[in-house]
Amino acid sequence: MKEVTEEMCGKHLINKNTEKAGILCRSVLLMEEVYFTNKFFMSLSFDNHSGSPKLYYSKLGGHPIDCLIKMYPESLRSNEIDVIRGIEPELAE
Repeated sequence: MKEVTEEMCGKHLINKNTEKAGILCRSVLLMEEVYFTNKFFMSLSFDNHSGSPKLYYSKLGGHPIDCLIKMYPESLRSNEIDVIRGIEPELAE
């Protein structure tokens, strides 16, 4: 990893999104690869109809909400959240 970082820093990196001269690389972000055994979906949005925040969730993660609605509608659950009381304990379990 150190060798790759040293090779990149101080050089101009060029790809299809840069100008011809490229962009000067000043730093490199190194991250540890993480493998997930389970993925979940959760989204908080505002429901215009009820005027309340609404929590959407599914055990099928890794998909955008429009795909869940289209392909797996039975997996998507939702609950309105009372702005005064917050999330009810039963929902958090």
